[in-house]
Amino acid sequence: MGAKSNLSAGYLSQLERDLTTIGLDTLELLIHSFGITFEDFFKTNYTSTQIVKKNNYFTNTSPDYEVSWLTNDDKNKDMEPQLITLFSKKNSEIIKPFKGDVFGYVTEGNCIIHHDTYSEKIEKGDSFYLISEGNI
Repeated sequence: MGAKSNLSAGYLSQLERDLTTIGLDTLELLIHSFGITFEDFFKTNYTSTQIVKKNNYFTNTSPDYEVSWLTNDDKNKDMEPQLITLFSKKNSEIIKPFKGDVFGYVTEGNCIIHHDTYSEKIEKGDSFYLISEGNI
């Protein structure tokens, strides 16, 4: 989310832990990073169908991997769908502990999944589901 909103991970972490307050300008920046309006953000009855074309994905590229967010509306989502492309013989970012679930499917090649003290090589056609309580 930091990459999409240009807010630092430290600041977002403080917001999540209720250690700081958010100004209206920053709230607007954060809401717009989800691709929604203030009105949509504050709706209490939120239902919709959304189609996001490939050329509208938000993509962040590094020397080792590329992450594309497959939706531009993260409000009220239990999961944030992403397409992660690891470049040959490279590593993804190390994800800091968080409370939540992660599902993945290998579309090409292979990779090694590390979760807590568990590691396993998975290949094309394999999937994984990780549950984290935020204390790994």
